[in-house]
Amino acid sequence: MIEIAIVEDEEKDVKILRSYIERYGVEKNILFKITSFPSADAFLFDYKKHFDIVFMDIMMPGQDGMEAAKRLREIDSVTLLIFCTTISQMAHRGYEVEALDYILKPVEYPSFAIKLDRAIRKLNKHTGASITVKTSDGLVIVKTEDIQYLEVQDHILIYHTEKGDYKTYQSLKSAMQALPEQLFFKCNNCYLVNLSYVQKISGFDLYINNKCIQISHPRKSAFVKALQSYLMGEKKI
Repeated sequence: MIEIAIVEDEEKDVKILRSYIERYGVEKNILFKITSFPSADAFLFDYKKHFDIVFMDIMMPGQDGMEAAKRLREIDSVTLLIFCTTISQMAHRGYEVEALDYILKPVEYPSFAIKLDRAIRKLNKHTGASITVKTSDGLVIVKTEDIQYLEVQDHILIYHTEKGDYKTYQSLKSAMQALPEQLFFKCNNCYLVNLSYVQKISGFDLYINNKCIQISHPRKSAFVKALQSYLMGEKKI
């Protein structure tokens, strides 16, 4: 679950942001917990470091968003900060508080989704993020790091994980959008592989936990390159 804070004094803007986040969650199969605050003071009062992403309005009565962001950074240097504003010049000062991005009002869903996409990718890269899989038995929260590979079988998507297999009606393309692209790569049209689980490649056979799946001829070169890039990145850490 990804926890999001909306710091916004205009109720109509809160409703818009909340509806966009919920819509994005449905489209990407991601579970969000959303908490809204009517002012910067309310947000910072007894602040706890549990928000993954903060949408911060800049122009608010009392303490404005920029000052609030400076105070936030004194106690939390990790949470991803996205400013919401009608004045782009104000948002450009975001580098002062290490803001990830900014959104201009009035907020439109297509541009909002792009900004949230970027935040989710960054979040997945640096945290043990989770996704929500809708199965016949209900919702299952699966840690990204536990996913070994995804498989399409008779129009059903199977998540093969450390904890077991989960089946859902979801497209592979949709699943890819919710997972970190530097960690997951397609070896053919039916498989999306977590590169950290690859044991070996022999010809067009790919082994994950002693299971053998096929790499398609057109995808082998790109897959091997992606695996090499991943392994090089691991060595630098």
